[in-house]
Amino acid sequence: MESCNAIIMFSGHNPTMERGVTDSRIRDCLIENIGLDAEFGGGVRMAWGYVRNCVERNVIRHTDRCGIFGDHSAELVIRHNHVSGSGGEGLGIEIWGGCPGSLIEDNFVEHWLSVDVSNQTAVRRNVISVEDDSLKFLGIEIIASNVVVTDNVLKRGASIGLSVSNKPKKNNVFWGYNTIRDCVGELAAGAVANGRTDCTAAFQQALDEGGRAGGGLVEVPAGRCRR
Repeated sequence: MESCNAIIMFSGHNPTMERGVTDSRIRDCLIENIGLDAEFGGGVRMAWGYVRNCVERNVIRHTDRCGIFGDHSAELVIRHNHVSGSGGEGLGIEIWGGCPGSLIEDNFVEHWLSVDVSNQTAVRRNVISVEDDSLKFLGIEIIASNVVVTDNVLKRGASIGLSVSNKPKKNNVFWGYNTIRDCVGELAAGAVANGRTDCTAAFQQALDEGGRAGGGLVEVPAGRCRR
């Protein structure tokens, strides 16, 4: 599937989740150039009662908000996908709004894997990494309870490697055997701590990005920052 102009979307009825697609597979597709000017443009979306479905072995590149979305859909399996070139906030994989019992494993994404209000989920053996200097806010974000996050590798491209953030309950989250390297604080993208350069814009940008993401850490480089 090359140079698509529309998202692959499987969805039941909003908000009843009636007529949701179940027990399907999206496998071995090339999905690129999706919704580049759309606020929620993405490669694959599974929504509103899309239950027990699997997205695997796909190459997804150059989307707007996200490569793979899941929302209001239980027991999703997202594995062995390669996601790159996500625009906007740079979300590679995002499940939110209630996707309990899901499995996200063995994927490669450049930036930001997010589990939001999707309890009883496992996130394991994923690689979040970039080879260029692009920088997004988070590496792996958990906003859910009873979640296992193990054996993931995060290298470059994130201001914060692992994040437990936002308002929903986040009880019983196990983090184990993850490797986090070369994360860069928000201000590294613009602040110069030489006592002479005006860093006001860099500070404000970092605070704004943290606010949009629901909170986080703004790192101040060593030295003197002028405002």
